[in-house]
Amino acid sequence: STAPGRDKMNDEQAAYTVRSQAVQKVVQIAAANTDGVIPQKIGVSVKGGAADLAVSVRITARYGCHLRKLATAVQCHVNQAVTAMLGTTAGEITVTVENVAEGEP
Repeated sequence: STAPGRDKMNDEQAAYTVRSQAVQKVVQIAAANTDGVIPQKIGVSVKGGAADLAVSVRITARYGCHLRKLATAVQCHVNQAVTAMLGTTAGEITVTVENVAEGEP
């Protein structure tokens, strides 16, 4: 018997593909939802697959933010989103603060 709403296949047997564009969007939204990031100024690239995912995030920080804490918060939010939505963890998440700009508090 299977649990309600579950397919008869277990998770390891289920075949599906998540395109890199979808992974990039997950990362972009997670970064944009980090306090201190200017949402319109985010660049994302992803490499690898579920077993060896590497994520690079380029952000513009809001003026007045502690940049190291902001980069760490972006890493945390991205990792949480990748884990929750893709069921994997990113082996590497690099954050580059490319610029600082005035933005809404």
